[in-house]
Amino acid sequence: MRWLSVKYPWRMPLIVLCVITHAIYVNGKLKGRICAYGDMDRDLYTDIIVQDYDRLKTYFQSENGEFSEAGQDISLGSSQAVSCAVGDFNGDSVPDILVSRKSPFGGKGYESTVYIFSYNAYKPIPLNATLLDELAVMDINGDGISDVVGFLNNTSLFCRLGSATGKFSSCEHFFNASGNISYIVPYERFLHSFVDINGDLSAEIIFGTKVDNRLKMQAWRRISNELWELDHALIADLSAESCPTNYFGAVLFADFDADGVVDIGLPCCADSTCRKVSVINMWNHNIGAWQDFHITGLEGSDLVSKKDEGNVVFRVGDFSLDGYPDLIALVREKTQNPMILENVPCTDCISNASRRFELRTSPRLIQPADVSLGQIQLASFFDLKEDGTLDVLLEYKDADQSMAVDFIKCEDKGDTTFLKVQVFSSSCDQFCGSTKTKIVGSQCQMPQTTHRALHTPFALFGLGRSPNFVDYVHIGSPRVPLAGSLYYGNQHYYLKQIVPNSRLIVVPPKGDGIHWQSRLYLTPSQLIKQSLMVLISVCIILLLVVVFLHYRERRADKHERQAQSHRFHFDAM
Repeated sequence: MRWLSVKYPWRMPLIVLCVITHAIYVNGKLKGRICAYGDMDRDLYTDIIVQDYDRLKTYFQSENGEFSEAGQDISLGSSQAVSCAVGDFNGDSVPDILVSRKSPFGGKGYESTVYIFSYNAYKPIPLNATLLDELAVMDINGDGISDVVGFLNNTSLFCRLGSATGKFSSCEHFFNASGNISYIVPYERFLHSFVDINGDLSAEIIFGTKVDNRLKMQAWRRISNELWELDHALIADLSAESCPTNYFGAVLFADFDADGVVDIGLPCCADSTCRKVSVINMWNHNIGAWQDFHITGLEGSDLVSKKDEGNVVFRVGDFSLDGYPDLIALVREKTQNPMILENVPCTDCISNASRRFELRTSPRLIQPADVSLGQIQLASFFDLKEDGTLDVLLEYKDADQSMAVDFIKCEDKGDTTFLKVQVFSSSCDQFCGSTKTKIVGSQCQMPQTTHRALHTPFALFGLGRSPNFVDYVHIGSPRVPLAGSLYYGNQHYYLKQIVPNSRLIVVPPKGDGIHWQSRLYLTPSQLIKQSLMVLISVCIILLLVVVFLHYRERRADKHERQAQSHRFHFDAM
């Protein structure tokens, strides 16, 4: 997702009711292992990519939340588990897929292949390199075409630029502006990220490095469309006292305190398995310090994550739609269940943080019957029907020990409002619309694309129960900021007075152009529907009253005429 900031007036707490909805109708169960999210058919509905043994399948979501299998599968050659990322690697606006997996036959490292969709089929382009970890998808040179970044097995940087021809060119020299990146020792299974952490709406690249056997995050800042420099001042070192165990879960990026700048969250684990997490070390750019966001309610339970998949313990989303991002985690009690950790104010915190994460115990997430009979392996946020309310996607082993996917649909959220924003790239500016939409743009850039981070391809801002208009929205595209100003050049876009419950689609200009495209789609809230029903009811009642009074008046007139006709006329005598 691209980076933006939103200002809105106020927020309120709410209660969420979750009910079961089986939204999958693909000749039975949806079998397989979730691999990635993306709008593969460009109809503005998020689709899912699933690995079913040795095949990679795409399932299109319809407007009513049902899924249908696409006709184009990818043959993986084996049933070995893979990780996927969606991008546009040749700039034709058609989504392509990056597939990463461990080297076969017991080899050390990873290998990656880009599958470019062309002429109704996927064409494999192997990236001939033995990699230390999975490759991340980023836009390195700001041209809107997806690139890949990672590290080789010898810890040297690996960078490849996508192009309109489908060929990849090296870009390691983009990182020699300052410092020597060849001295970097990558931190094992760190989710290298592409996200704005200083509020200038231009994304930085976050590498996880190992210094003195501890994690040190490096932030590389764009200084031109072809040069990046290391900025030591963007992220301070985390002290050893903040996490004495030196074990961390996957890094999190979100504006957890709603101050307009993305925070960096590092879950501090009790051991290498990350079964226990009591605090998340949070980097706050505005105050320039690390804070401790404590977690309550998990004292007697274990968290579930996989070390070889980056220890992704938590996934982020504004589930309660109050403007403060929440977390979802898989918690092991007697069985493994998805749990929501709500981002709530902390009035009695001893630390310097003003918020904490609290386990939501009521109402619980009610699992579908097939899921409850199996064992859940993964939980993530997902927006069925694109209605602005986050649902829960579950990957589980069914009774036959086969992988499957199902959903917990959460619709009733107390009539809260939201703003959903998607910013596409501008790599293709002609003949790029699909049959369902004329938006001329390509895929969304997501902050993390490795180890099944499963970020949703949009930014969702909860507005609470406020019916007020959103004051303004600032949007940035992946190119160098000009003159350091938020309103100068074509890197930023500015919108005012956005209606709540809206979905905003934005495409930046191509090259040096200045004209941005934007579309606004309004989702009627329950309040509007209820108000309409009340208005109709009042009108019907008033109509009935008018009909009744009219009937009484006509009846009174009739009686008066009858009385007049039977009256004795003395004048006639």
